[in-house]
Amino acid sequence: MPQSQAIVWISNREARVFRFGNEALAQGKLKADAPLLALKHRKGEMQKGDLASDLAMMDRAIDALRGISTWRLIGTDGACEYLVGYLEKYKERDGHCARLLTQLSGVAEVATPTDAVLNEQARQPQAA
Repeated sequence: MPQSQAIVWISNREARVFRFGNEALAQGKLKADAPLLALKHRKGEMQKGDLASDLAMMDRAIDALRGISTWRLIGTDGACEYLVGYLEKYKERDGHCARLLTQLSGVAEVATPTDAVLNEQARQPQAA
């Protein structure tokens, strides 16, 4: 699969999904300014009482991960834990959420996604 890996960077205000393959990884071509998907929270910020807007942003990010074999989650503001909690909550009802939990290779606190950070995170060892 050409783009079988992904990194999701998420904060309470926005999310970005980066998909890539082994060739881009080997060449260090992951670029922070070129996400597959860039999302802004409709009401400004997650975890502030507008559950529908929170779920809309997370659902779109999750949907962009269809077809991947492994992914890493990076971010700030407790948003990573919020997204993992969402996946845990719906794993029994949604096979895609369940698969994503098994394909998640790591979670890291990252304030801002830069080219260097993306390339470093993409090279992290896969979880066993």
